Amino acid sequence: MVAQCSDTTVTEAARPLGAYVHDRRPRLTDTVYALVTRAMTPAAVADARPRL
Repeated sequence: MVAQCSDTTVTEAARPLGAYVHDRRPRLTDTVYALVTRAMTPAAVADARPRL
């Protein structure tokens, strides 16, 4: 869902998903569940940027 929303590959979409989880500290499974049940938009995750 994140890859499609951001027009990237699944591998590239993993970076913002990881950044989202790292910065906000939810469990990855909770984040994915929210995406699948549409409680969260993929754009919310796609906009997350990894910290350098």
